[in-house]
Amino acid sequence: MKKFLRFIGILLLVLILIVVILGIIEPKDVTVERSITINGPREMVWDQMTQFKNGPNWDPWYKMEPDVARTYFGTDGQPGSGYNWVGKKTGSGTMKDTGINGDKMNYALHFEKPMPGDASGFYQVSDNGDGTVKVTWNYYQHMPFPFNGMQAFMSMDKMLGNTFDSGLVNLKKYVESNKMAMGSSAHEMQFPGHIYAGMRKTVPMADLGKFYSATQATLNKELAGKISGPATGLYYSWDTVKHVTDVAIVYPITDTTGIAKTMNIVHVIPSNSVMITHTGPYSGLMDAHMAIGKYMGEKNKKMGMVIEEYTVGTPQEPDSNKWVTNIYYLTN
Repeated sequence: MKKFLRFIGILLLVLILIVVILGIIEPKDVTVERSITINGPREMVWDQMTQFKNGPNWDPWYKMEPDVARTYFGTDGQPGSGYNWVGKKTGSGTMKDTGINGDKMNYALHFEKPMPGDASGFYQVSDNGDGTVKVTWNYYQHMPFPFNGMQAFMSMDKMLGNTFDSGLVNLKKYVESNKMAMGSSAHEMQFPGHIYAGMRKTVPMADLGKFYSATQATLNKELAGKISGPATGLYYSWDTVKHVTDVAIVYPITDTTGIAKTMNIVHVIPSNSVMITHTGPYSGLMDAHMAIGKYMGEKNKKMGMVIEEYTVGTPQEPDSNKWVTNIYYLTN
């Protein structure tokens, strides 16, 4: 009996030593990150990820437990919004939008069951400029000693990363299957905001195409290495009596250092907007604008700046039927 108890004591001591050693060796900070490329409008992808009520369309944990109880709070798609969940398979906790920074939405997670804990991360939706977007899902958690030693037996990157991959594939399938339907109707969304650089001028409407082409060529040269998205038109006014428009042809940029003084720098803050995606020649843009105008009239919304993002167009795509233009009417 004494030998048995001695054996048990030695075994427990060895196990404790193993836990201590692993706790010293294994990192206490865990970061998991996965990305995917999606062929679809950036705004549609952004809405799916940042508006929590769209979770059933792609969220891997919702797919795992469709009857999970979710209680939403705040204004969906805006900082401070989120939801509480209670499930048999997925435990319970809270997820909250903690802020939008450019093309990122930061979030915080608080777990209650099966084990208390906190984590954070972000969703990032970056426009590739060719009609596709790169979506990144990031997760960070601090694991205190000695619990961090468990990573030696259970890889968080592999376990959680596989779930992220599954969710991103769900998102890709949903967006690419529904993008045409979404693109044909106006809908409300949060415009993420950008810093733009370009040239602003009041030009006759008939000369708008010439102004765009000439300005785009200049900007591609002057802003080389700083461009972070597609060519964009910022419309300040549209005078149908004098047939002129006050417009800036710009690019979103990474920073303003070294920008020529002749350039206009425009800061567009994150704003509520009504948005539509037009696929096809620019001759069809008027129908898209009319659709937004009708929607805003029905919802009694006041129009601010009008933004056109030329996501796919010349010169990278010669077929005008494949051109993609995102149109936003800012509403605050």
